[in-house]
Amino acid sequence: MVAKSKTLKSYFLKVLLLSSLIPFFVSISLLWNFISNSNEKINLANNQLKKTYDLEIIDSFHKIQGAMTVLAQSEELKNYFDSTIDSERKNLEELNKVILILQNTLPYANAKWSIINSRGKEIANLPKTNLNTRILKDIEKDRGVVFISKNNQIQFTTPISYKLTADLKSFKKNLGYIMLSLPVMEVQKVFPNLIEFISISKDLDIKNFHTKLKIEYQAESNLYFLYMYIFISFIFIVLATIWSLKIFQKNIVDKILSLRFRVRNEMEFLEKHELRNELDSLSQTFDLYLRYTFFLQKEIFKSSQLAAAGNVAHMIAHDVRKPFSKLQFFMAEIKRSKELKDIFQTVTEFEPSFKSSVEYVEHLLNEVMDARVTMLNIEQSVSFEKIIMKSFQNLSAMPAHCYVAINYDLEMGFSLQVDEIRVTRIIINLISNALEAMNYQGKIWINSKKFELNDKLFLKVTIGNNNSYIPLEYLDHIFEPFFTLKKEKGTGLGLSIAQKIVNLHGGSIQCHSNKETGVEFIFTLPAKKEEMSSMNQFLPEVIKGTKINLTDDNQVFLDNNKYLVVVDDDPLICRTWKRHLADENLIYFLSPEEFFNYYEIHTDFIGHILFIVSDFYFGKDSKYNFYDFIKNLRKIYSGKVFLSSDIKLNEEPDLKNFDIIIIEKRVYTISELTQLSRNSLD
Repeated sequence: MVAKSKTLKSYFLKVLLLSSLIPFFVSISLLWNFISNSNEKINLANNQLKKTYDLEIIDSFHKIQGAMTVLAQSEELKNYFDSTIDSERKNLEELNKVILILQNTLPYANAKWSIINSRGKEIANLPKTNLNTRILKDIEKDRGVVFISKNNQIQFTTPISYKLTADLKSFKKNLGYIMLSLPVMEVQKVFPNLIEFISISKDLDIKNFHTKLKIEYQAESNLYFLYMYIFISFIFIVLATIWSLKIFQKNIVDKILSLRFRVRNEMEFLEKHELRNELDSLSQTFDLYLRYTFFLQKEIFKSSQLAAAGNVAHMIAHDVRKPFSKLQFFMAEIKRSKELKDIFQTVTEFEPSFKSSVEYVEHLLNEVMDARVTMLNIEQSVSFEKIIMKSFQNLSAMPAHCYVAINYDLEMGFSLQVDEIRVTRIIINLISNALEAMNYQGKIWINSKKFELNDKLFLKVTIGNNNSYIPLEYLDHIFEPFFTLKKEKGTGLGLSIAQKIVNLHGGSIQCHSNKETGVEFIFTLPAKKEEMSSMNQFLPEVIKGTKINLTDDNQVFLDNNKYLVVVDDDPLICRTWKRHLADENLIYFLSPEEFFNYYEIHTDFIGHILFIVSDFYFGKDSKYNFYDFIKNLRKIYSGKVFLSSDIKLNEEPDLKNFDIIIIEKRVYTISELTQLSRNSLD
């Protein structure tokens, strides 16, 4: 019935190949540049390592030349050349003493010193040996440093000259030379990584100083990884293209062709009846239009649900990742601790935060799992008071400013025939929503009253709160999956799951909202008359927040120094920054409000800021989201801002507009932030 559509598949194939091959080639180019740059840096580092080693050898040679220059200008050498027959021996001994002193200042123990006169004849040496009677010709050509490969020695030659007259105007030159012979083996004792000398310039220029060393160089990156990446990516693209074509054919092409076939049949039907009955034809056409519009509406609704599901998946990924990010800071604190009491203190400080994060992740996962529940687990009767008490016990930690009064009006003498765990989650979800909507300030009331419907006994439960309001246009949508009024938190599944569980119990749930009185959720649950022990005395009357006390001082006395500013709603993360950068100037703020309040008091504070490191989410207590904070910040501060977050935000376009540098969620040193700032300018 349905014909194949080569046109649709060809267009899809072109788009698919274009969208996959372009990133593929771009990734290959980036990977190639990365490997090339890495190898270039490795070669540069290896050359620098060898150059450093050569410079150390050259430096030791310069010390030898310095010692020879001191000897050439010494009074003892002058006296030796001016010696008479009677004083020659004494002057030679004095000269040898000077040579020994200079020898002890050098790193090489076994070096031979020789004094050569202007005729090229050796007249003194140390260690003492028979004087060389051979006349050294062309000694002037060997001035400086010469490597004699035949003897495997390095020869240093320095001319002798000194001032003769008292007025320092005349000199005696070309009296002779000082020669020092240094075996290569002596150099190898001081520098064990030296294998051999290849060439040495007379003036010890590093450009012409070549050696062979046995040091471990960094290995260059192998292109094998790049080739494997190209091969695997190509195979993946081919398989993905074939698989996508099959899915496209099944879910898109076949359905479109089927729809086209149905529309054509409808149009043929209309054309056949058009001349006989125009009104009937118009009615059929209008009916076809309505059915087609309804079909499009359902498709749009499905698309919106998929988009909402994507947002939920993004939020769940962030909240699941958050405890692990906090774990990095915890491990950094543990590594920093030197004593057992410091470790115990760190564990004590982080434990409530870890517990709160894990409880919230568990709550999210329970919501996702309950979204597909079809059966209840009703084991035994349970009192409504017990469910309320368990709900309050399982609430997440409250912010420091939380203070909410709880009022009860419960009808006694009944027990509930319900799935205790899932009903408890309903109560937790409704109370948590109420607390967040009322900004943790105000009053919550919980009422229960018997209710009969079709000879069945139910308990009518009311959970309400003041200081919040749901617009009337949203009341018809709040029980739809993925619908949420929360900006940053919430899956949009809580109320949908609550309605599903209440319906599975045979009850119903509805919501009322009024600007003056607040919001109420009213639902019914199956019950039976049964006297159960009262637990009213154990129910909480007030919900109060808790605050984490930090041991670090955050006082700052402004001076001419620059400060690193950290803005993060988690006090433990701020404390970790403070401890790890103890030697640096750092100030932290737990919210943008604290930052701007501090700025209003200390207006010159902005001029002392080096960098600002900010979180993306500032918690429930702050009225700012990240973009609001940055917009206000850029009015007073134009320096570098680093976004330290545990979620992926590389595709956010506004970040580039505000010149934001994205970094990992961990502690950085000032030098690391400075380097990242420089890299952003390249």
